[in-house]
Amino acid sequence: MLGRKASGLSRSGLNERFKQSVGITPLAYLSHYRLRLAARFLRQEQYSISKISELVGYASDHSFSGAFKRRYGQSPSHYRKSHSKKSTP
Repeated sequence: MLGRKASGLSRSGLNERFKQSVGITPLAYLSHYRLRLAARFLRQEQYSISKISELVGYASDHSFSGAFKRRYGQSPSHYRKSHSKKSTP
């Protein structure tokens, strides 16, 4: 991990500094970022949900779907349908 070595901090020290600066841990930040990116891909309707899962770095569709539902309160497919550009006005 380049950031930790370059900073001269231990993993816990880096986590604490990051949390003080950003408000959440690096892992939580990464998770939120990946899910925001996934939500954008879902709205664009360019890729399948399985491909989006892969693009944002989840090991399985199941783990992606569970994380997405915890964050957004709905499954990726429901989110896509509710944000579809093709839906009626």
